[in-house]
Amino acid sequence: MKKIYTKFSFGLLLFVLLTTTTNAQIQPTGSGTGADPYQIATIDNLLWVSTN
Repeated sequence: MKKIYTKFSFGLLLFVLLTTTTNAQIQPTGSGTGADPYQIATIDNLLWVSTN
């Protein structure tokens, strides 16, 4: 019974963490040209580049 409770608790925690994260899309510095490329410093910057 304890094993089932532990798996359920872990699954619930994982679900909460994955569904409550923000998907902020923050434009990275740079203009995206060869002379001034985007400087991707965070996952939010990468998300912005992948959707724009």
